[in-house]
This record gives sequence, C-alpha cells and structure tokens, in this order.
Amino acid sequence: MTEEEKMEEWNLDIESIQDHEDPYWTRDLRGMLGMTDQIMRLYGMDEGVFKERISEFMWRVVQANLDATTDPRHENEMEHCGTFPKWKGEPGISHLIADAYPRGGPHVDAFNQSRLSDEQSHPDKTNLQNGR
Repeated sequence: MTEEEKMEEWNLDIESIQDHEDPYWTRDLRGMLGMTDQIMRLYGMDEGVFKERISEFMWRVVQANLDATTDPRHENEMEHCGTFPKWKGEPGISHLIADAYPRGGPHVDAFNQSRLSDEQSHPDKTNLQNGR
C-alpha cells in the first residue's frame, strides 16, 4: 500500500492540516528534517513530483534563513556555528546545526578557559557585567 493509499484510507490530507507557514519547518533543524522526511514519504515514489516538492521546500528554507548569522549570540558564546560561518544575506543553515549540535573542541575549550580566567582575575569587572 502506498503512502497516498494509506492517507486516503485514513481519510487524512496531511497537506491541508499542516501550517506550512510555521517557521518550525524552515527555522528549526528538527522541523526541517521532519518536513524533508514527510516529502520523501509522500512523494518519493515519483521522481518528478519529489524533485519539485523538495526543491520548493528547500527554497523556502533558504529564504527563511537569509537573515541569520553564525555570530555569537551573547558574550559567553564564542560562535554559533555548526559547520561553516554564515553571514546575513547568505544562504546556509549552519546556525540551525549549531542549535542541534553545539560545537566543542580545543578552540571552544580555550575560549571558555580564557573567559573563566578573566572572571577569576577580575571578579569586580565580571560582577558588574553580570549585573551583580
């Protein structure tokens, strides 16, 4: 039984019950992967339809994320980069990958150690910055 036959049997039109304008689908990695999986399941047996649907969806993802960057979001964050730096106006989802898989490694450890050293060396300055 195909997915379309299952949907007909269940009398469920998933296209009509989803809010396709919800930013969850385009500005959240889990949502984006969920929609990609759905498009595969519903249209993966028809190459032409699948290519059309997945390309339309990916274009929406690109457009929804153009304003995002991988710049640090606050002073305690070294970067917000999942794979490769992304600047405002450029396509990419590195910031979404960073949300799902925060980076680590020697450079992040060095940043955190430096920040900790600064806090220990200058507790008054740190307390003022933190509103204490």
